[in-house]
Amino acid sequence: MNIKSNKGISLTSLIIAVIIMLIISGSLVFNNVEKLKINNLKKMYADIEILNTKVLEYYSNNKTLPILKEYTSDLSMISGIRNPNDNNKYFVIDIESMQNIRLNYGYGNDYSKIKNGQPLTNLKDVYIINQDSHTIYYVKGIEFENRNYYRENTEYEKVI
Repeated sequence: MNIKSNKGISLTSLIIAVIIMLIISGSLVFNNVEKLKINNLKKMYADIEILNTKVLEYYSNNKTLPILKEYTSDLSMISGIRNPNDNNKYFVIDIESMQNIRLNYGYGNDYSKIKNGQPLTNLKDVYIINQDSHTIYYVKGIEFENRNYYRENTEYEKVI
C-alpha cells in the first residue's frame, strides 16, 4: 500500500472551511440578538397595553388610580417623548392592586423596594403613570436600534 496515494484535506481548504463557518455563525448570532431586542420591545408594548386596560378598569371601579407613591426621581429620559397633556406628577403603578395581571417588566426588585417603603432613588424597573393624561411609561426603557423606548408608540396632541 502506497501512503502517498492517500490524499487528505489540505491546510488551505481547512482554513477556508473554518472561515466560512465563522462568517455564517456570526451572522446567525447577530440576527438572534436583533430578534431578542425586537421581542423585548414587543413585550414592553404588551405590558403597557395590559396596564392601560387594567388601569382603566380600576379607575372606573374605584375613581382613583392604582398608585403606590409619587415618582420623584429623574425623568429627563422621557422629556422628549412625554405626552403634551402630562402634568408634572408621575406615580408608580401599584401592580398588585389590579387582579390577574402578568407583566414582563416592572415587577421585580425595584417594585419590591417601593412596596417595602424604601426611598425612590435610582429605581428604574417600574411602570409609572401620569396623573392627568394617564400615560404609562416604563422608566428603565428598552433599547432598540440605538434608541430607548419608554412608552407605547403613539402620537399625542395637546388637548385644550
